Amino acid sequence: MSLLKLVWNDLRKGENFDSYLIILAAFVVVFLDLFQVPVGNYITPITLGILGLLAISNLGNRHRIEELLKRSRQSTGFIFLDEFSKELNDDFETARDVMMIGITFTRTMRTY
Repeated sequence: MSLLKLVWNDLRKGENFDSYLIILAAFVVVFLDLFQVPVGNYITPITLGILGLLAISNLGNRHRIEELLKRSRQSTGFIFLDEFSKELNDDFETARDVMMIGITFTRTMRTY
């Protein structure tokens, strides 16, 4: 997928808007400087605006990472259990064939 399509898909979904705004503002300042447009009075507010957008972007990323960590901590309690659930025990007892994938099943084989 081309870069423009990726950017367009992000903007349609409402994702990474702040990052694209920072990139746009930086390029505008660079082009104005290249064409020798006097922007000396506006450099400080533009720079502060870009820094503010970076801070907002970092806070958003921090909250997303914390949410992912929270979900992963909740899900590990269901994956690594000491014993199987009652439904799975019933399935083991009534099954004719059992296929398991893993490294070692010594405890599982002894138990079931």
